[in-house]
Amino acid sequence: VLTGVIAVSHLWAPYETLLAIHILSVCLFLIWFPFGKLMHAFLVFLTRSETGIFYSRRGVEI
Repeated sequence: VLTGVIAVSHLWAPYETLLAIHILSVCLFLIWFPFGKLMHAFLVFLTRSETGIFYSRRGVEI
């Protein structure tokens, strides 16, 4: 977000350079995202529902 704001406000460098830095930082984030801990925040609901469905078929009672 910070690199996008800097690119739009044309601070510190030409717009094309700032836009390239912004796009590169977004690409690096998208590469890192599946391997980082932030992915757990999005997968927690999917994992919990999948586990619940798996154990409900087996008749496990807690």
